[in-house]
Amino acid sequence: MKRRFAFIIIGIVLVLMHRGQLLRAQTISLTGSWTLTIDVSNLIGGPGTDLTDTYESAANQIVIDVSATGNTSWRVDVRKSDITWPSQFHLDVRRTGNGTGNGDVSGGLTYQEITSTDTEFYRGTKKRENVPVQLRLRGVSVVPNTYITTVYYTVVRL
Repeated sequence: MKRRFAFIIIGIVLVLMHRGQLLRAQTISLTGSWTLTIDVSNLIGGPGTDLTDTYESAANQIVIDVSATGNTSWRVDVRKSDITWPSQFHLDVRRTGNGTGNGDVSGGLTYQEITSTDTEFYRGTKKRENVPVQLRLRGVSVVPNTYITTVYYTVVRL
């Protein structure tokens, strides 16, 4: 019997309010999404066995651009909002490159779990574009259904 599982991760673009002011000096945009279909081909040893429990997206599945004027310092926060998502699933994120631009980036090079609370992902200054991001899903087991969560990336002026 063939079982089909689908996991959908969608990047959403946000503009953040900081201390009551719209951050006109920075903007964040992103491209990419991750749809993962897990079926019988992902069984460890064929029918009657469990699934591989960890899956990774492409190293540049999501690409983030942050535009900032002057010598502005900023950070990118990340959080998720589950629509249908079992508690045993863990979604992680990491930055896999520095991107391009006249600014700098730091942090975010190791996987960190995305939770429902805004958490610092990485920091930067000035303009940084084409910053590649990879996602990892852990804790997968045979539970047929479609699961969806939304990942939010937010730029915060420092």
